[in-house]
Amino acid sequence: MTPNSMMTTEARSWRRQWVWRALAAWGLLLPAAVSADGDSTPARWMVDRGRTIGLLTPQPSVDDAELVLVWAEAAARVDPDLAEAYLWQSDMLRRLGRTEAADSALSSYCKLSPTDISAQLDLIERQLERGQSVDQRLAYCTERLSSSGLPSIVRSDLYRWSAGLCYRTGDQQQARTHAAQAIASFPGNVAAHSLLVELADEQERPAREIAMLGAALAASPQQADLVWQMASLLDDLSLHVEAIRWYERCLSTSELAAVAGGGDADLLVALAVSYFDDGQYERARQLADRALQADAGLLDARMLLVDLARATGDPDSASHHLEALRARFAEYDSATDDPKGAVGLCQAAWFHLHYDPQPERALALSSRARELVPDLVEAQVVTGLAMLAGGDVQGAAEILQPWSPSRQWAAAGLGEALLALGRTEEAIAVLRAGESLRYSGRAYERIVGTLATRQQAPAPRPAHEDVLAVLGAFDERVLAFPKQPGASLRFEVTAPQREWAYAERWRVELKLTNTAGFPVSFGERQMVGGTVLVSARWGEGADHQLVNYLALSLALNPVLEPGESVVLTESLDVGFASSLAAGAPQRELPLTFIFLLDPVMDARGNWSSGLSGGAPVAVSVTRRPADVSRAGLDALAAALETGSEQERIRAVRAMAGLVAERETTRNAPPLDYTPRRFDELRLRKRFLAALDDSVPVVRSAALDSMRILELSPRLLELVAPRLSDRSWLVRLVAVDLLTEKQGAAFRPVLERMSQADPDELVRRLAHLRLGKLGAAPHE
Repeated sequence: MTPNSMMTTEARSWRRQWVWRALAAWGLLLPAAVSADGDSTPARWMVDRGRTIGLLTPQPSVDDAELVLVWAEAAARVDPDLAEAYLWQSDMLRRLGRTEAADSALSSYCKLSPTDISAQLDLIERQLERGQSVDQRLAYCTERLSSSGLPSIVRSDLYRWSAGLCYRTGDQQQARTHAAQAIASFPGNVAAHSLLVELADEQERPAREIAMLGAALAASPQQADLVWQMASLLDDLSLHVEAIRWYERCLSTSELAAVAGGGDADLLVALAVSYFDDGQYERARQLADRALQADAGLLDARMLLVDLARATGDPDSASHHLEALRARFAEYDSATDDPKGAVGLCQAAWFHLHYDPQPERALALSSRARELVPDLVEAQVVTGLAMLAGGDVQGAAEILQPWSPSRQWAAAGLGEALLALGRTEEAIAVLRAGESLRYSGRAYERIVGTLATRQQAPAPRPAHEDVLAVLGAFDERVLAFPKQPGASLRFEVTAPQREWAYAERWRVELKLTNTAGFPVSFGERQMVGGTVLVSARWGEGADHQLVNYLALSLALNPVLEPGESVVLTESLDVGFASSLAAGAPQRELPLTFIFLLDPVMDARGNWSSGLSGGAPVAVSVTRRPADVSRAGLDALAAALETGSEQERIRAVRAMAGLVAERETTRNAPPLDYTPRRFDELRLRKRFLAALDDSVPVVRSAALDSMRILELSPRLLELVAPRLSDRSWLVRLVAVDLLTEKQGAAFRPVLERMSQADPDELVRRLAHLRLGKLGAAPHE
């Protein structure tokens, strides 16, 4: 992965991770807004109705998304301040390809839920990707930046966008200014660091690159490839002591295949070369030997062992490894037609240039590689060096010249070729430029040797004080996170009450706190993904548990500063758990919920935490049985008459559950518990009175609670008139309920209401339910 492509990935990982799922196409992960008490609004049940549709639909269609959208829009109509309703709208609208409307809904959500920083960043990106001109986008950023109270990360992201837009217009100075402002607002803005690398001159670029990699590592310390990039960059700067430290760190944290006692073989070779360049020959030999044990065909390791044997005066070892290399490279055929073999041909040509000098064979091999893959830089350079070794000085100069500014071996060969052509002044300039590319290694030594023949002393090695200063400012504590995330995070789940009354929402609070001394990042491939899988258990055996039935996202903030927390309050009685919550009202239900942070699935299909040592968090709550004593039923009746809207909704749901329980005892096998008898007729009468409640949302909730009842002819007589209720919400729920209960028999009414109902939302629902019924038999 190149640094620039990596930066794009890291920048986009700030965006909120929406919906994913392993069990069905909807995605277990459902949008969730920050809320102190979602039960305080009577519109909450409409959002959860939509959530349940999503969770219970294994292969969702466009119409399914439209159904969820209907309920989200209904919730927002009833309570325009319910943030989650807009988040669901945004998600469904985006699935349906209605991006402008989705952005509008997301904008409403962000205004109502300003603590969801990830959503704000997502909205900024979507607004800027809607095909506006550069000037319009810059104006948008400027306008947003003028707002007071912007979170530092949002401010940083706006400056980063401004910097990128200025860069596109050629205004590099302004781009540099905005990128610096982005980093000042939030030092971890990797994309801004990346842009400053692009804008840097040769002198300041190394420090900028170190800063960029440091920011990337601070967000993703588990990525061994970033540690390797840091080591390689330091190695190229000939800061071998620092490079070795980072290579060793990469070796200990790498998630690549560990074989033959340690690490990835290519990493072992890179580390061995760094030790060799630093003059630590014994340690270099040990690592090269380990690399060969890991991969006997690793020719780079064997060539390094030849170099080490020569450097330490061990001709027997050098001869041993040279014989093995000769045998291997004898197999390489310059007549091959396979482009995949081009790199191997270059490696063989290199061997016959520097270890077993055969200039003609080296040229034949490298020339073939050049023909097979003309864009392969290694083939170009080694061909030029082979031509130089064979005496074709002019041809060598022509091939090497384009690559000498960036390839030290090309500069070494070109300098020698120019000297042979009598172009001494030009040659020295090329060699001096090549010398500055890297101040160690064989190419550097060859350049220094060539300059010495012209009485040119080596240039002083740069101290790279700016690089060391940036490196010293990097908080290395973050690198311990992948192995000990528990030392940096505290994941807690609490239920406000340890007991829940029947028909009370199953609400819990999830809280993730940064207990480290450094920021913790959220997002794809960063420290924490933020996804939480939820399972439920209420007894022994598979039929008394719901495994991974729900997932939530804690990724509401891309970065948690030390001491900061992200808090989410959510309902758990949705999807498959909704039936469990509504059933068995007179049975005490001991519930245990298990929450798994950052789940990953192994080869056997088992889920565990992707955070090392991450253990599931369990919360136990008892759902109390409904009180069917006379006092208990009177309390329900009183709540229905004088309670708040939300209390009335709870009361009608409790009454519906008790009525359904009585129906079950009459019409089904015995229950596994013995319910107490009560005055069912009186309760049913009080329950049905809620259909005439003065508040539409209560009338609607009463209708919605009847989904668990048998719709007898008597009940049908009471429900059918609600199709003409003065409230669009009541009509909406009546349409949904009667379609569910009557199926195809309800088609004529649906056809009429899909055309004639005065409310657009009701018409849409009727149309969607018609589609779900399919074609009429005569069609």
